[in-house]
Amino acid sequence: MCTGGTIGFLVGYGLRKIAGIMLKVAAVAVALFTIPLMALSSLGVVQVDFAALTRLLEKLFTRLAEFAISLSPSMMRMFPASGGFALGLVAGVMK
Repeated sequence: MCTGGTIGFLVGYGLRKIAGIMLKVAAVAVALFTIPLMALSSLGVVQVDFAALTRLLEKLFTRLAEFAISLSPSMMRMFPASGGFALGLVAGVMK
């Protein structure tokens, strides 16, 4: 567990730092896109089909969930060899 745990900890810590920055950037990007779109929609300049947008997002998240579920059997096969890495990764993300 020493090497795998150490590498997992470093990856988890870096992932946490990068994910925090990426989430902030994504939130700003979504806001910069959504606010003007809704303002133009309320002024009648643009007509937005929010039902179609909702269906599109539901399809996207359904596909992402199916992809994550399809990965779980292969991840479980590798778990005995990567247990130390996984524990280090969780510790790094929680730090």
